[in-house]
Amino acid sequence: MRRFLRRLALAAPMSIASAGLAGASEGEAEDGWWRPASYDALCGGECRATGFVGRFLDTNMTDVFLPIDPDFAPPWQWRMPADHIVSGALSRRLGSFGGVLDLEAEVGLGQRIGEPATEVWGALYARWTEFPWNDAVRTSIAISTGLNYASRVTPRERERSAGPEESELMHYLSPEITLAPASWERTDLVLRFHHRSGGGQIWGDGFLFNGASEGAQYLKIGIRRAF
Repeated sequence: MRRFLRRLALAAPMSIASAGLAGASEGEAEDGWWRPASYDALCGGECRATGFVGRFLDTNMTDVFLPIDPDFAPPWQWRMPADHIVSGALSRRLGSFGGVLDLEAEVGLGQRIGEPATEVWGALYARWTEFPWNDAVRTSIAISTGLNYASRVTPRERERSAGPEESELMHYLSPEITLAPASWERTDLVLRFHHRSGGGQIWGDGFLFNGASEGAQYLKIGIRRAF
């Protein structure tokens, strides 16, 4: 099962990219299942800038998101020590599958405060944008896959690892939700679970992340502006 997931994770980005290029070359921007974004200008309304602030979340990701997990913890039981992060990100929409699932590329930079370290990341986001209440509250949910590099492994991050291994480079898996009144045409509020880890369920204990398991994670809020 792990081998299958690893192969799927490696093959999916290439398949998506080749499908997108094929759709664009065949002139399917409007009618095809893959609808590439406009590239007439550098951004042309397809870019986003986001500013975040966040606090360290020491509760495991599965305990936060999976109610069926025996160790599931409701928000009032989350462990959040006094360690913070300030970060920013730039992203661009690449296109949309069927007009409801957007594909975006993002780069980001963050500074941890408390146990100082600097993070940089690059990620690919898949974003679901179709909700029945969007006429009142525009909503999207998204999840990423990418790479995150930290300038050092902090003591708190080292404690989260299940073994002696550690790595500055880790997988970046950071789900988020955005909300905004429909009247806010270019602005969104963002809630993101900023998570870096070894990605063992997908990548296994390979050389890429030095066999490390858990890394730092933060619960972040932010404001996003389209331009």
